Amino acid sequence: EKALAPYFEGRMSMKTYEKMYRTNNFLNYVHSKYKSNGVVGDKNLKSAYDVLFRGKADCDSLEQVKSLVYDLAGIDNVVVGDGVTHAVLMFKVDEGWMGTGSRAYTKSEIDSINSNNVYLSYTQKGAKISY
Repeated sequence: EKALAPYFEGRMSMKTYEKMYRTNNFLNYVHSKYKSNGVVGDKNLKSAYDVLFRGKADCDSLEQVKSLVYDLAGIDNVVVGDGVTHAVLMFKVDEGWMGTGSRAYTKSEIDSINSNNVYLSYTQKGAKISY
């Protein structure tokens, strides 16, 4: 019942829910196959390679793994962070931009993210999220 909450609460369509369910199942498989240890304070961890092949993870590198899986599923996504404290993955579905826990972002929140000094993954510095 909790797994279907985003659908029942009207935050996403069944089509989107099914896509996210399958994608997250594959992501769980990847995490179980490529086990990594959390590393705090290593500013060199910035890619999926660190998690998958070096066995080291922090929020940046874990979100890059998610981004890779979402890319493979054909889901537009971006890793957003400030380069210092935390990074999160945002993904675009029919309902708009969403994040962890199927949280939908409003246009004003996207505008705020675009106006603040954040990075949109490491290859897109200075890029903006379209709403």
